[in-house]
Amino acid sequence: MRDGSVNPGSYAAAGPLRMYTFLAQNEIDNKITDVNSKQRLMVAKTLMQAANQLQLNIFGNKLEEVNPSSGSHMRAREIVMDIVKLFDPVPAYLSLENKEEAKQWRESLQTWRDAIIERGTFMWKWSVSEIEKL
Repeated sequence: MRDGSVNPGSYAAAGPLRMYTFLAQNEIDNKITDVNSKQRLMVAKTLMQAANQLQLNIFGNKLEEVNPSSGSHMRAREIVMDIVKLFDPVPAYLSLENKEEAKQWRESLQTWRDAIIERGTFMWKWSVSEIEKL
């Protein structure tokens, strides 16, 4: 919005919510139980980080900062969700109450995020290259 606040109806504002609801549906589909909101929020944030980096990667040096309102960011989010659904599922949820397990889980989320970014960048660049051949 013009005053610098986020438009609640924008594509940008829909991104984190979409990741959250995607994860909730993924838990239902895969019969994953005992996931709390804090865990789901952490994973949704991790997926948004992957989408942000994926958007930057596809443009190389042509895009200076993430633009979550653009069509390319919406495409990045779709790619991230497809990768999670089809190739690289959410790492096992660990307790956030136990400090050692929480640390281990955060590290596994970072490794998982990086793998999603790598696969997504490869897939998206391949797709673009196929269209460029036409």
